[in-house]
Amino acid sequence: MGAEELENGFSLNLTAGDEALADVLKLELTQGRYFSEEFSTDTGAIVINEEALKLLGYNDPIGKKLNNWGTPRRYYDLIGVVKDIYYESKHQHVHPMGILLFNENYWMDPGVIAVRVKPGNYKEIISRINDLWDRYDTGIPFSYAFFDEQYNQLYNNEMQTRKLFMVFSFLAIFIACLGLLGLASYLAQQKTREVGIRKTYGAPSTIIALQMSKHFLQWVVLANLIAWPLSWLFFDHWLNNFAYRAGIHWWYFVLAGIISLIIALLTVSYQTIRASLANPVEALRYE
Repeated sequence: MGAEELENGFSLNLTAGDEALADVLKLELTQGRYFSEEFSTDTGAIVINEEALKLLGYNDPIGKKLNNWGTPRRYYDLIGVVKDIYYESKHQHVHPMGILLFNENYWMDPGVIAVRVKPGNYKEIISRINDLWDRYDTGIPFSYAFFDEQYNQLYNNEMQTRKLFMVFSFLAIFIACLGLLGLASYLAQQKTREVGIRKTYGAPSTIIALQMSKHFLQWVVLANLIAWPLSWLFFDHWLNNFAYRAGIHWWYFVLAGIISLIIALLTVSYQTIRASLANPVEALRYE
């Protein structure tokens, strides 16, 4: 498209709707107004998003004219600016967009009707919409889709990756817990006589249990120190695939470390507590 005071044109994604589209999609105006039935001239008007306004560079865009490069050339009065909305995947930046009013004199014909419904019995709502559709047009079969489901399909790969991460993370934790449980059993058996001697000299059971658990927890801490930088590098590289990405905060890793320590402690606690509470006489007879 072209514009006043601009030598070169620019690409603009165009869509069309009626006067109720802004209310249905909850578009938020930052300048000007949206289409209204009170203004007959809106058939030749356009509303743009903030990204398109950046291309134009206007401080006061309302009232400016935009035109296409087609034949015949059409001119559109700029009447409003809306906040950027994510109508594409967040793998890429929001593209400049313009909204036109449906008009039989223009090349755009309605292909989709957007309906905002209140949460509730969706089957009944869809049935009523279907009846209304058939009342006005029986030649075109009624079909529908939920916008949130269609938008989520843009992230199907990420959804599948999340499921795989969850499954393999659970398996890794489960296998690690089995290993810790086996090591705790082995350590408790090896230190049976030592525990008996400590208890004979009056060592509290809690101190003994903590001393035995310390051997496992120090390895868990070391594993976290190795995993943290590797995890940060991996997720930072993965998030670079998105134009709009979440930040990686330090407390994510601290929280993961605390959770891993708790899981490890719970895993070995049974064996360590059992060994610390054993009868010292029986422990000394062990060997």
